[in-house]
Amino acid sequence: MLVAGGEKAAEDHDAEGLQRTGKGIGLALCSAVGFGFLFWLLGTRIVPATGATQTVWLIRLTSSVLTVALILAARKPIEPPADRVAGWILGMGLTDTGAFVMNNFGMRIEQVAVVSVLASLYGAVTVGLAAIFLREHVSRWQWLGIISIFAGIFLISR
Repeated sequence: MLVAGGEKAAEDHDAEGLQRTGKGIGLALCSAVGFGFLFWLLGTRIVPATGATQTVWLIRLTSSVLTVALILAARKPIEPPADRVAGWILGMGLTDTGAFVMNNFGMRIEQVAVVSVLASLYGAVTVGLAAIFLREHVSRWQWLGIISIFAGIFLISR
């Protein structure tokens, strides 16, 4: 909900994206606190009690049921994806689920803080892949974020 609420701020930029309002900083901080709470809860309470794989299935089942309920409540049609993207969606779902299971196994055998910071690298990897394959510009703030992630990894591992 926080991410979707921030979309209007992105529309406020001019064609070159030069207008900076800072509206997304609060949402980013809320997301960071939410991720931190989620990783703590998973690593200290949920995964040890239910197991790595079972936790993922529980989360996937819950999110699927809630998504279908929201779609039905909004009276939107539920349609299968077009044939050309169904394979991509299936592949992304399998790799995402596999990564989540491996993350949870990591929480069982390593410190939650270390695994959480390493799992947070997905954002840096996404930015890096977009820069390499899509030739997207990486701003100074994005570089600062990537450097902060690596600094966090270094500090926690000491």
